[in-house]
Amino acid sequence: MSRIALQLYTVRDRCAEDLAGSLASTAVLGFEGVEFHDLYGHPADAVRGLLDEAGLVAYSRHASLPQIETEIEALAEEGSRHR
Repeated sequence: MSRIALQLYTVRDRCAEDLAGSLASTAVLGFEGVEFHDLYGHPADAVRGLLDEAGLVAYSRHASLPQIETEIEALAEEGSRHR
């Protein structure tokens, strides 16, 4: 079964203003999941709660090459808190 996810970078300004509302709207539009590029200042466990409330799954987390080269441990830690 194919699943459709929204890359949140495409609505980054809206997410920065209201992440919870953006996730809720994403679910209403029929998306099943999202790809993050930023957590918009929220801790990972709080974002997980917002995803659960909206009924969405975080399929992936975009990271730039410089982030991967210099912040890989922090990205891995962030990801482990999403489980």
